[in-house]
Amino acid sequence: MHFPDRQQIMRISGLPSERVHAEEGDPATVISRYAKELGADTVLIGTMARQGASALMRSNTSEKVLSKLDVDVIALS
Repeated sequence: MHFPDRQQIMRISGLPSERVHAEEGDPATVISRYAKELGADTVLIGTMARQGASALMRSNTSEKVLSKLDVDVIALS
C-alpha cells in the first residue's frame, strides 16, 4: 500500500506535521495505539454504508476500531 505524500496532506489539511500520522497495518490496531499514545479523548473516523451481500462479505473496519477504543468516537459517513 502506498500512502499519500505527507507534505501534501499537511498542505491540504493545514495540520502541523506532528498531527499527521501514516502507518501500514491493521487499522483498528494502529488507530487505537495512536489514540493511546497521543492521549486522545476523541477519535473521528469515516465510515462507508454497506448493505446486502457486500455488507455480509466484508468486515466493517469502523466497527473493529470502535471495539478497540476506550475513548469517544465520532463516525462520519
